[in-house]
Amino acid sequence: MIQDPWKSVIQRAMTDPAYRKSFKANPVKVLAEAGVKVDKKVEYVVVEQTPKKFYIVLPPLAEEGALSDQMLEAVAGGRARPDFHPSYNPPGDDDHPE
Repeated sequence: MIQDPWKSVIQRAMTDPAYRKSFKANPVKVLAEAGVKVDKKVEYVVVEQTPKKFYIVLPPLAEEGALSDQMLEAVAGGRARPDFHPSYNPPGDDDHPE
């Protein structure tokens, strides 16, 4: 079974301090080396979550009345948060236990 390159990068960054440091310093290089197709026109920023800091990432504004394909799929499938990894459980989120 082929593993998702995004998942591989995150898993390795969670256990390998040197890799984590490299990923934070140069995410495009690390992602590309892992097999992720990166868009050279996009700035990739890695932030490190801590027990006392919780990041909420807002998607770009949609055109009035328009939903992205991803949002349409999420609504149709009943998922309220399509960008969160299924195993991620934000603080105070009793609806999505680990």
